[in-house]
Amino acid sequence: MSNRKQGEAEVFRHTVRPGIRTPLFLKTVPEATCLLRRPEDTDPERGLKYFADDDGIICVHVRPSVEAEDVAKFVIECSADGRVTHHPLELRASQKDTPEMPFPARQRPAREKRGTIRPALSEEEALRLSQEELRERGYPPRPHLEAFAPFKTWLRSVSVPMTMVEPRLVTNTGVSHQPQQELSASWSGFEIRGGPFNQLWGRWVVPAITNGEPFTPDSSAFWIGIDGDPLLDGPSDGPIQVGTEQDIIEFFSAKFKQWFSFTNYYAWTQFKPQQRWEQQILNFSVNPGDEMFVSVSLDDSTSTANFQISNLSSNPPVMPNIPPLPFGSTVVAATEAEWIMERTSLDTNIFSDLADYYYASMTDAWARIPGGVANYQGIGISDTGGAPEFAMFAVDHAERKQCTVSGCPR
Repeated sequence: MSNRKQGEAEVFRHTVRPGIRTPLFLKTVPEATCLLRRPEDTDPERGLKYFADDDGIICVHVRPSVEAEDVAKFVIECSADGRVTHHPLELRASQKDTPEMPFPARQRPAREKRGTIRPALSEEEALRLSQEELRERGYPPRPHLEAFAPFKTWLRSVSVPMTMVEPRLVTNTGVSHQPQQELSASWSGFEIRGGPFNQLWGRWVVPAITNGEPFTPDSSAFWIGIDGDPLLDGPSDGPIQVGTEQDIIEFFSAKFKQWFSFTNYYAWTQFKPQQRWEQQILNFSVNPGDEMFVSVSLDDSTSTANFQISNLSSNPPVMPNIPPLPFGSTVVAATEAEWIMERTSLDTNIFSDLADYYYASMTDAWARIPGGVANYQGIGISDTGGAPEFAMFAVDHAERKQCTVSGCPR
């Protein structure tokens, strides 16, 4: 429920259940940049950033720790076209709602622009069409038949109608995904070396963020990419990446003895060095538990990088029509393929704390290596203080591995 008080922007007032993650679909200003914060905090580093889509909707996931009848108050500060609006957000943690503070709607309001439907392919068409024909029709690249797991997922994704949406790519200034070496301050996952790689795939379920540091955002990013190890790439730049990000901030009320966790989930791409910051994909919903099937492909004939990311949990499945990105002056060596869980870079060698996702796995991990040779390398992760953090990670049917500051078991 939304109310408007005289002299104020729209007020959002809801009851949310304690201990349960609840999405709030809040209508602000179309194409606005918003910051969720406490009323007394004006420092943007003590709030969580959201971008409103073309309808002005932001999706805020909230989880209060315990039940309390008192109303917790926050502010959503949104700026667009040089104008700033402040939306009060009032939340009550309880198992029962009230007329003044109802439970929020369970689903997002229908989009004004619904996109177009990409028709399903028959199995005969899926096997017969060339890679170029698939790309021209808006389908992701087909994995080799020997890559059974990604091929099976790919066939499932193209055998049903898919809603194709026109994305709006927004530069998320201050958030980046930096090149790293195998013993990394931010990467955890797997890397294949050799190449040249021209296609790779991955599939994962978006992990739910459970905990973070108080009063400052924590982040984790799940992605696949090509290049990015500066010791191996030589003159090459990169990485070329597509993935999802999971961010969290927690606020504590000493008065109510209560925590409120707010999270933000979204998809992004980045192609360094021409894109210093990640490009957030708007008009494309990402929620914890959603199944993502992603691919990156390089087209030497047009000197472009192509990104595909599909949300197979939507009904029908949804895929943004991301335009190809030219190489420009970037040297693309394509000597590594990566499947990574990462804590986000805020600037060169400055990293956010890693959001607690408990467990995450990636499957259907496969890279195409035309005429190349590859080997296998684990990538460790540690925090800036040297204490090891780790990510649980599995690729296809490989044994689950725990990566620490000393590296990953082979």
